[in-house]
Amino acid sequence: MMGINFQLLFAQIGIGVLIAVAISFVTVLVISRLSHRLARRFLQMRAYSRGQGRTSPESHIRAVSLLSGLIRMIAWTVLVLIILGLLFDSASLLWFIGLFSAGFGIGARPIIADYLTGISLIFEDSLEVGEKVEFPGVMG
Repeated sequence: MMGINFQLLFAQIGIGVLIAVAISFVTVLVISRLSHRLARRFLQMRAYSRGQGRTSPESHIRAVSLLSGLIRMIAWTVLVLIILGLLFDSASLLWFIGLFSAGFGIGARPIIADYLTGISLIFEDSLEVGEKVEFPGVMG
């Protein structure tokens, strides 16, 4: 039965890299657990700085959920990039990420544009839950 030789793995990678990965992982876990509070605090500061009144509860819940998910996604993406940067050559990693981002950006541009439009509608609070919207040929 073949198994992972952890002594060889630790010797090749180094204990410093493993400690850095562990610290980064714990940091991302803490950020993920606090993302809901960070999102609420950010939206409260945004509302006070603009001098706006209270938004609808449904809109506020959607915005907090969206922003906390974005915070978690960014934290986990940064963790993966840190781990890849510690384990692989940075120059080839940057080339790979650049090429992947360009291909993904070209292919997913319409989807991302629609997604960002939806986010702007949520944060502008121009539509309320239960309002009727009419598109060409469709009303609902």
